[in-house]
Amino acid sequence: MFSKVIFASDLSEASTHIIECIKDLKVFGTKEIIVFHALGLKYIEDLHFSLIKEAEPLLQK
Repeated sequence: MFSKVIFASDLSEASTHIIECIKDLKVFGTKEIIVFHALGLKYIEDLHFSLIKEAEPLLQK
């Protein structure tokens, strides 16, 4: 099937259930699974100042 799978989690209950059984994809030939947390756009405004604060040290170099 697919040797590499990318799974985007939104930390919902449904995502948690999928993560619990994602290892079963090995049976279908999956060798690597990349799991990442995807933020919804509604959270971007709340993160605006935090992201700038984190980036400032990098911008000064």
